[in-house]
Amino acid sequence: MIRGLGFTMRGMVVISAVLALTSLAPPAVADDPLAPTMRLGRPTHVVHHHMTGVGYRANGPAGTIGVLDPLTGGVMREIEVGQRVDLVALSESGQWLYAISPHADHLAVIEVATERVARRVSLPLPPQKE
Repeated sequence: MIRGLGFTMRGMVVISAVLALTSLAPPAVADDPLAPTMRLGRPTHVVHHHMTGVGYRANGPAGTIGVLDPLTGGVMREIEVGQRVDLVALSESGQWLYAISPHADHLAVIEVATERVARRVSLPLPPQKE
């Protein structure tokens, strides 16, 4: 582990390999609910958990987050969010995973330990253009 940076080089190599491999994959079929959301041949968003080594991948319209194996880069399981997920982020403590889509009216807060949605935080709607 590199002191002060909070990640392992092996973990970064795995995530880099996952991103490289998914960019070579053919575009996902829209009817496949577990297919990664593709934009320019890549998943919309991936984050790496600095403590556990796993990655989390936003699966767009499927309404799930893929949990990526740190050794193989494959999807170990899916976290059901119940809304489109285009962006994911981890809290600094690593306890919470946040999921959102650009036009969502709330932010889903997922407890990493249980991989369940703990709460939903309402977001103010943008002002309407007249």
